[in-house]
Amino acid sequence: MSAEEAQPQPETIGLIEAAALLHIGREALRTLCERGEIPALSLNRKHWVLLRSDVLAYIGHTARQQAAARRRSCESSAPQIEASPARKTAGKGRPRREMPDLAPYEARAGLPTKDGRRGPRPEDSRNA
Repeated sequence: MSAEEAQPQPETIGLIEAAALLHIGREALRTLCERGEIPALSLNRKHWVLLRSDVLAYIGHTARQQAAARRRSCESSAPQIEASPARKTAGKGRPRREMPDLAPYEARAGLPTKDGRRGPRPEDSRNA
């Protein structure tokens, strides 16, 4: 055991330590404190004191809320994706688009169409 592990961590922490614990900036944490989202004591306009347990409780509470929202989002969107045949994709990415009907162009160019007939060839119209 190292010397750091043997010493108990203080129950109160400042804004810088709490921001590091939350992995956010000081100003973002200050905003959370000012809105009352995290319990904190304002000693003056510059100094805030937070309980380490309150910061950890905020992380746990917010993480559970976000996980529940993601779960609801996945549950509500899953049937919609499966029920819509136009949204099928070949893996990830954009949905496939339907191919346009090229029969009028094929007929004009003299290419065989789906029924096997050929349209007039462009060189036929020049000789007429």
